[in-house]
Amino acid sequence: CTDKYVVDNATKKVEKDHKKAVALPLVQDAASPDKCKEIVSKQKDDGCIELDDSVCKELDTPKEDIITTIQKKITNNKLKVPDLSSSLATAVNLSYLKNLAPHHEGVWKDKYDKAREYLSKQIGDKNAEEELIKCADEYVVDKATDKVIEEKKRDVIDLKKDEIPKEPVDRGFFGKLYDTASSKTGEVVDQVKNLFTSNKYKPDDHEKAEALVIIEETATPEKCEEI
Repeated sequence: CTDKYVVDNATKKVEKDHKKAVALPLVQDAASPDKCKEIVSKQKDDGCIELDDSVCKELDTPKEDIITTIQKKITNNKLKVPDLSSSLATAVNLSYLKNLAPHHEGVWKDKYDKAREYLSKQIGDKNAEEELIKCADEYVVDKATDKVIEEKKRDVIDLKKDEIPKEPVDRGFFGKLYDTASSKTGEVVDQVKNLFTSNKYKPDDHEKAEALVIIEETATPEKCEEI
C-alpha cells in the first residue's frame, strides 16, 4: 500500500508538472507590456508594490486569499509578522513579472530591482527573503497555469459538444418534402396531391399553407414553359 501511494503521488506530480510546463508558455505569451506597466505603476517611493486588481484577476483569486495562502505556506517566523503584509504583496507582484512576463523584462526590470531592495530592508534576513520569493513563485505559477489549463479544458468540452451529432428533429411529412424538393419536383407535387385527395387525411389550414409554400418553391421556369 505504501509503495502504491508513493508511486501514485509521484505519477500525479509528474503529470501536473508536465501540464504546467505546457501551460506556462501560454501564460507568458498572453502577458502584455501594458499589463506590466500597470503593475509597476503601483510602486511606492520606498519600493513596495501594492497588489493590483489585474494581478488578482490573472490569478483568479481575491487579494486577501492570496496573502493568506502564502502566509500559511511560509515557515520562517520572521515572515509571519503582520507588518510584512506589504512585503508579501510585493513578492507576489515580483513573481508575476519574473515568471509570467519574462518577455517584457525591459519594461519592469528597474522597478523589480528596487522592489527587491525593499524586501531585503524589510525582512532583514536573506534566507527568509528567499523563502518568501520561492513561496510566491510557486503560488503564482500554480494559480496562473491552473487557470489556463481549466480554460483549455472548457474550450475542448465546448468543441466536442459542437462535434456531437445532434438528433434529427422530426419535421413531419411536409418538412421531409424539402429534402427532395429541388431534384424531384414532380414527385413532390404528386405526394402532396395524393395526400390531400386521400379520404383518410383532412389537412388543416396551416398544413395547406405549408404545402402551398413547398409547391411554390419547387416551381421552375421550365415547368411554367411546359404548361
